[in-house]
Amino acid sequence: MRWWWLALVLLVTSCSSPASTQLANTRPAPAASEHSDADALVSLALERFLADPKTLPDAGLLPKVGPIYVLREIGDSGAVSQVALPAARRPFVLIALADAQAQADRSNDSVHFIKFDGVSVNGTTAAVTVGVDFVMPKSTSAIKMCCCAGTDTYEKRGGQWAFVRRGLMSCS
Repeated sequence: MRWWWLALVLLVTSCSSPASTQLANTRPAPAASEHSDADALVSLALERFLADPKTLPDAGLLPKVGPIYVLREIGDSGAVSQVALPAARRPFVLIALADAQAQADRSNDSVHFIKFDGVSVNGTTAAVTVGVDFVMPKSTSAIKMCCCAGTDTYEKRGGQWAFVRRGLMSCS
């Protein structure tokens, strides 16, 4: 009986996928919630930037070629999800702050990214604070005198979020 149990364990473990194998997303779509609203709002802000780069404060700081990094972290809580990134000629790529810092240290060059400081949903009204920021190599002695972010107001109309107006701009 023991050999049968051992054979079953070996069969099950040999049939499982290795950890590095990419599996198709088989999870059901998220329920309509604030999280999916946040994804829609991040996507809408990025689509506005694609249509008109002037809608993103400090967009001129982003590199002119290569992928456009989007900071994964949103403020002190929350995160940008992969589904929120629209398809674009220059792909949007999520990057964690620690990974951006490590890349800056390795390359001895600053890493610029789009940063969402906040996505706040209150019923059918939302505020999205977004701008461009960067990290410098830790070895630099330069002082960071940048960046600006704008808070945009969105309203949900007919089940879809729509941009209403640019509100406060803050620069550090």
